[in-house]
Amino acid sequence: MNNDQVFLRINQLLVEQGKMQKDLIEHLGMERNTYTRWKRAENFSYRSHLMAISDFLQVPVAYLSGGKKGVTSGANTEGRETVILSEDERELLFSFRMAHPELQKAIMTIIRYGSLTI
Repeated sequence: MNNDQVFLRINQLLVEQGKMQKDLIEHLGMERNTYTRWKRAENFSYRSHLMAISDFLQVPVAYLSGGKKGVTSGANTEGRETVILSEDERELLFSFRMAHPELQKAIMTIIRYGSLTI
């Protein structure tokens, strides 16, 4: 999903939920002109706010980025424990998923072995 489509999805959700752009702007603690630049595709900094936007709109970040609403990564959740992630854990997971595959590989090497050298 490209940047314009992500922003369109954000606006679609605002309309569907009867929420105002000014409420989102206030929730994010940003200036109105920043939102206007997003709207005009002059600035794509909203990507760094996707977690806060997903919280405000009560949808998964993955949905904002092109996923389907209500679909989890595991088709069968029966018998699985639900894990509540902290804000830091969610940010870490989101950042990992958005990272280039080579960076993901380096991060996993560090996690597994404690350094990049094995």
